[in-house]
Amino acid sequence: MFTRRARGHKYGAVPTVYGGQRYDSKAEAAYAQQLDWRQAAGEVVCWTRGTPLVLVDAPRRRERVTYLPDFEVTPAGGNTYLVDVKGVETPVWRLKMKILRARYPALQLLVVSKDGERWLK
Repeated sequence: MFTRRARGHKYGAVPTVYGGQRYDSKAEAAYAQQLDWRQAAGEVVCWTRGTPLVLVDAPRRRERVTYLPDFEVTPAGGNTYLVDVKGVETPVWRLKMKILRARYPALQLLVVSKDGERWLK
């Protein structure tokens, strides 16, 4: 009787597969490809998908607030930094970035958007 329509992503992101890995958007997959090129050129020693960081710990696991960066990058002759590929910077993301800065002040985070790249301060 009724058919259920598949809903798209809230902000229009299209999941994309690159190198056998599923990325949340075309932009993330394109950045992964760029990291592969940079690794082949010797600019990057290695890169991986991001691992979750606990921002607010809680007694119950489901109550924890975490942040999952898109990539962890180790450049040649440099310190490892995190990369977040953003299409839309939501208020929740901005709040998480404030907590991230307070909890992990030594971490470096590169935000990549359609407007370019910038280091989060």
